[in-house]
Amino acid sequence: MKKKKFFGMVAVAALTLTAASCSNDGPLTASSAKKAIEKEAFFQKNTLADEFKTGYYESSESNLDKLAQLQAAGMINYSTDEVTEYVTSRQWVGGWYGSYQNVTREIKHWFVNVSLTEAGAKLVVDEPDMKRKDILKDLKANKDYAEIIPDYMTVGHKGAKPVAAPAVEEAEEVVVEEVADTVEEIVEMAEAVEETPAPAPANKNAAYEAALGRVNSEEVYVLMCQFKVVKCKEVFCPEEMKEAGKGQCSFVWKVTDKTPFGYVLMSSQIPGEGYLNTGSAEFVFYNDLGWTVSKLDLND
Repeated sequence: MKKKKFFGMVAVAALTLTAASCSNDGPLTASSAKKAIEKEAFFQKNTLADEFKTGYYESSESNLDKLAQLQAAGMINYSTDEVTEYVTSRQWVGGWYGSYQNVTREIKHWFVNVSLTEAGAKLVVDEPDMKRKDILKDLKANKDYAEIIPDYMTVGHKGAKPVAAPAVEEAEEVVVEEVADTVEEIVEMAEAVEETPAPAPANKNAAYEAALGRVNSEEVYVLMCQFKVVKCKEVFCPEEMKEAGKGQCSFVWKVTDKTPFGYVLMSSQIPGEGYLNTGSAEFVFYNDLGWTVSKLDLND
């Protein structure tokens, strides 16, 4: 799944095109400009989506409030494991007359188990629509495309025949058995045999390592909101621009259908629902497509 940053997408979309021919379908109007803008990717139903992680994974502490808000909104269910990691390092302790000592510090980690509710799953999209409406239609067949790979692409190098190393005559090992000469030595050797090794210290990081071993997550695209064109105005298409198949206008747009994911995850990037914004657009005319956007700026 390709990664696409939402806040970069909604900044400025610019695509330079060349007019196929002069317009013979009348000058650009507010109505034709609005229809052309609505075909752009930003105004498609499944475009304004971003990635959301589900499953078991380590979360930042600041992200826990967002998960709590999404759960309160009925989008997800989640649980949290707080785990401590113990990290030991050599540090100088005691100032001028100190010494290096082993110092252990505790690091808190939060692991979360996140799942979508039925309501949250309804906002999942396979992949955002990142192209103009007519282009998406042209490429529709790619959805089920699977390339047939030739069999020879699975063949790998089998390696060269190993060359045996020359035989080396090993010297006979001489074992010298230690023999006690005195009673004291016999006692010392007996005590050494009877000594049992000290038990290994308990692994303080067992819980943290177990949590890391459980990590298994998946990222899905969830809808944030939709953009809607309210109206087009200041349409500029004098006779000479009409003959060249060019035009331009400004327009008013707003956010609609803002989802809980949009409110919680993109509150600083998405304008408030219903708030009116202004943008500008430039157009070219194609014989087969009519008036088409060549440059779109949502932050006019």
